[in-house]
Amino acid sequence: MTTTARTSHRPSRDSRELEATDPGSTQSMWECVLAVNPRRVDALHALGRILMERGDQDGAFTLLRRALHEAPSDAAIHRDLGKLHVARCNYGGALVHYWSALRLRPRDAQSMYEIGLIHSYRGDAGAAAACFRKVLKLEPHFVPACYRLGVALQEQQRYEEAAVFLRQALELAPDHAEAQAALTTVATAQGAAAQKADGHDWGWLSGAMRA
Repeated sequence: MTTTARTSHRPSRDSRELEATDPGSTQSMWECVLAVNPRRVDALHALGRILMERGDQDGAFTLLRRALHEAPSDAAIHRDLGKLHVARCNYGGALVHYWSALRLRPRDAQSMYEIGLIHSYRGDAGAAAACFRKVLKLEPHFVPACYRLGVALQEQQRYEEAAVFLRQALELAPDHAEAQAALTTVATAQGAAAQKADGHDWGWLSGAMRA
């Protein structure tokens, strides 16, 4: 009796390069691999990613779930399933996979970043900011985390701190249009807050002088 061995290695550099230049050929290649070994993890994962990028969510879910069944400790598969759940606005399902990825790879900055994004989508700026800070502790030059942390702090009206991280994002990526727009918004809000504070101060002084 023969058994089909599980294979969990990542796609080779040659296959990744082929996917970048000719996705159709890459899909055909992995389909041929699966025809020989239907349980091969790298083929299931690679095909799932191809279908995900093409918008075939149902097909991608099927393949990635099969891959995860064969390799339940693969953090990258958990992360890709999380992305699919987010695409369907199933944030609870996404969090299950992102936290699983983090348990497997405690220093997985990308999964922590994705968790922060989900908190942002849900309108919890405080929880989002906490996640983005953790990302930056792991990877200080993670530009999207700098930007998102700045936005989360802006939403909490913590303008001075928000400006620090938005400027950091622009230092790392000078062409980051969203960070530049957010920084402009923060500067405007800071100016409005300063004018309001000045008005209160003058009102207090005027009242004291009349007394």
